[in-house]
Amino acid sequence: MARRAKKRKIGSVIYGTFIVLYVLALAAVILVVLSRTWAFAKDYEAAQPGPVIDAYMDDLRANLYNDGIGAAVAEMNHGVQSDEEVAAQVKRLLRGTLDYRRAAGSDGESRIVYDLICNKEKFGTVTLVRDDSAGKDANFVVPVFKWSFDLRPWKIGSEEFYLDGLYSSLSITVPSTYSVTVNGVTLGEDHIVERDIPYDVLKDYYEMYPDLPTKVTYSVGDLIGEFEPVVYDEKGNEVTIDENTDDMQFIEQPSAEIMAKLTDFVADFSNKYLYFSSGVGSPTGSFASLQPYLIEGGDLENRLRGAMVNYAEGWLNTNSYQFNSSRLNSAIEVDEGYYIVDATAETTVTFPNKGDNGVVHDFNGLKMIVRLNGDEIKVLSVERYSDDDTNS
Repeated sequence: MARRAKKRKIGSVIYGTFIVLYVLALAAVILVVLSRTWAFAKDYEAAQPGPVIDAYMDDLRANLYNDGIGAAVAEMNHGVQSDEEVAAQVKRLLRGTLDYRRAAGSDGESRIVYDLICNKEKFGTVTLVRDDSAGKDANFVVPVFKWSFDLRPWKIGSEEFYLDGLYSSLSITVPSTYSVTVNGVTLGEDHIVERDIPYDVLKDYYEMYPDLPTKVTYSVGDLIGEFEPVVYDEKGNEVTIDENTDDMQFIEQPSAEIMAKLTDFVADFSNKYLYFSSGVGSPTGSFASLQPYLIEGGDLENRLRGAMVNYAEGWLNTNSYQFNSSRLNSAIEVDEGYYIVDATAETTVTFPNKGDNGVVHDFNGLKMIVRLNGDEIKVLSVERYSDDDTNS
């Protein structure tokens, strides 16, 4: 009986030891399997491209700049901006919504290309490639299932930025004696794209006076960002150009003394000239009153003399004339002592036997070239225009 109990006790010890050893062995196997599974899971996760491109975008969103963009900026033409200024402009432009999308043509095995997007516009690409230096298996096979995985991690292979789309340009037309700066840089002769542009208020007089002032057009490209040109006149004063005003804004008016003389002249001459043109009064007497303002033997005197003959043939002396007012609008010196004068005068001419329809109120525009010599003013030419002409 005691012997049987002893055998039973020994059997229990052996069985217990076996169970312990079995459990330990199973635990070791499970630990190895779990360890390998965990290692595989880590390698598998590291072999996914998502975290790599996400980390790249996080860095780009945080800094709005990187070495790749810096290299692209250094290769760009930006003559009136420094690399630092362009970098600041690029950062400003990239403050919008930054995102990426997978580009077509990526094989997904050894190379993946992503388009870089800012405010829905593509501005570059980044290419991910497999990192062979990590020593990971390119063809890891899961036992039993025979599943194959490429466990090589991804890394940034290359970047390319298309910043040319950020370029802008500007052009401005100014008098040829003016200067223009953009971003503090004075534009030179190489930025002039058009010369000898006539002033709109002088366009009819260049053949007669070839030395009249002209304009030039400056153009500058390869600008990153938005810039306003700064314009300086020939005296170095900053000026603002009004795009809704004609080129009289560039022309310096004569002295107050000369303007006063021309104002008196306009009142006297326009009254006598329009009186003559209306056909009222004696043609000979009207012409005689104009002669002190005319250059003897000049083209204007000859034309008015011919008109006097025509008026005399049909003269009835029945109309009445009233001079209402005159105004000197502008005067431009085109040569020493010679001025282009723009003036307006209002008159009323009455035609008898036509009732209310016989009263005509005229707005008379006069463009004249006059010669000023001391206190004497002579007229070289006169061109009349109507109110409709000025508004056309």
